Amino acid sequence: MILHVIDTLNRGGAERVLVDLTGALVPLLNERIGVCTTRVPGVLATEVAPNVPHFTLNRSRRWDWGAIKRFRALLVREQVRIVHVHSRSTLTFVAAAVFMQPKRPLIVMHDHFGGVLLPPRAQQLFRRLVRRYADHYVCVSEALRDWAITSAGLPGDCCTVINNGVPISRFPERISRHAEGRHRRLQGVLVANLRAEKNHEALVRAMASSPDLRESVELHFVGGGDRSDVGRKVRSLVRELGLESSIRFFGSIDQVATAMHTADFGIVASTYEAGPVVALEYMAAGRPYATTPVGNIYSVALKHGCCVAARGTTADDLAHMLRRMCQLTNEERAAMGIRGRALVESRYSLERQAAQVRDIYIGLSRRVT
Repeated sequence: MILHVIDTLNRGGAERVLVDLTGALVPLLNERIGVCTTRVPGVLATEVAPNVPHFTLNRSRRWDWGAIKRFRALLVREQVRIVHVHSRSTLTFVAAAVFMQPKRPLIVMHDHFGGVLLPPRAQQLFRRLVRRYADHYVCVSEALRDWAITSAGLPGDCCTVINNGVPISRFPERISRHAEGRHRRLQGVLVANLRAEKNHEALVRAMASSPDLRESVELHFVGGGDRSDVGRKVRSLVRELGLESSIRFFGSIDQVATAMHTADFGIVASTYEAGPVVALEYMAAGRPYATTPVGNIYSVALKHGCCVAARGTTADDLAHMLRRMCQLTNEERAAMGIRGRALVESRYSLERQAAQVRDIYIGLSRRVT
């Protein structure tokens, strides 16, 4: 078995990649694919392919020795040959489980972050774990590949940049048309959990900075985290600035496609990102999007005329970005959406991503035979 491991399958970019990727790998390999969540299953667990077994360890804390023992038993019972790790915290858990074991499975570390972005001590630990345990390092940016080679000391042929991919089938053609005339103001959708790095606060301040934006744009915030400190702060700021009629909160949803049905454009406001997957989903839905200059997708999307990019991540930068989106005609926005969907089909498909991962598994098999 090839076992994909992550802490939980709550909604998020890495979690979505794992769910989609495991399902796409099944027809490409003559080997069982499994999923293991070390903590709780999470809401995306229901979307794991039916022919992919899902194991849960119910880990209650970082060093849960009972969960470590259960994981070791799982590796033996299911004859796991490759462990495909999908988060940095999960790598720590997997390393603890295989430490001092007489025979361990091969480990693929799939790093979904756009940069190291760790405090010095945590970065040092992560570097040591990658150097010692990662038989292959998969990342989403050239910067991370360079870090793995120069800082973690991995050979170049053990480090691969693989772009995220999305299944185009999740976004039916019927929603790739511009939602023209359905509402007076342009509707922009930000799909992101309420966390500091998603930069909701700056986006709220951007809307408050200009009367013309209040009149011409309606923002929908889609994502969990209402009860977090960030969520409470953002909601309070919306009330304080009198933006209740311009910014609406919708909580979590199962599919980005649902949020994009009546949207005119998507938004990425983050201060940093890896991909991000949601930008691919906006484009797959046939929508243009406005983005801060983060991740490894925006420059490609900008080059192909699929997005409007801000200069930076401040409220002023975001206000300027929104104005530029408003200045486009309906036809120009619709054309951007068409180009975006075509870009995903040609360069960021799930099938392409899965084929690259399959080739890594084959290469690992050859190294040990």
